Amino acid sequence: MPSITLSSPNILPEGPIIEVQFLVSASLEANLRQQNKQVPNPVTVRVLIDTGCGICSVSEEIPKQLGIEPIGVTTIFTAAGEGQASVYFMRMRITTPNGIITWEGKFNSVILTRQNISGLIGRDLLQHGNFLYLGNSSQFVLSLL
Repeated sequence: MPSITLSSPNILPEGPIIEVQFLVSASLEANLRQQNKQVPNPVTVRVLIDTGCGICSVSEEIPKQLGIEPIGVTTIFTAAGEGQASVYFMRMRITTPNGIITWEGKFNSVILTRQNISGLIGRDLLQHGNFLYLGNSSQFVLSLL
C-alpha cells in the first residue's frame, strides 16, 4: 500500500498539504499518442487533504492548462453556500517513498483564491485508504490501496 508521511511545521495554519501532479486521463493520453499529438505536461501544485470535501476538487486553472474540457456541471455545497461547478475527468499523481499513488476520476472545479493551494483531496479518494492526522507531532499519513 503506497503511503506518504509528512511533517509540516505549518500544519495548524495550513492543514495537511501535499504536492501532486495533475495529468490528462489515461484514455485521453492514449488517444493523443495514437494521433501523434503532444500530451500536455503534468501540472505540479499543492493540494489540501480535506475530510470535509466529498469529491476531489481542482482549481479552475488546472484543467485549462491541460486543455481538458468539462464533462458536465454539478451543484456543490461549500461553507460559502451552494453553487455550480464544472466537472472534469482527469488524473492526479502523488509520488511517495513507497511508490506512486494515482487517482483517476471526476474532479469538481473550485475557486481557491488566497489559499496557496490548487486542489482538495476529498472523501471519494480517502475511502480507499487511511488518513491519519497527528497534530501533536505536526505530521500526517496518507495510505491508499
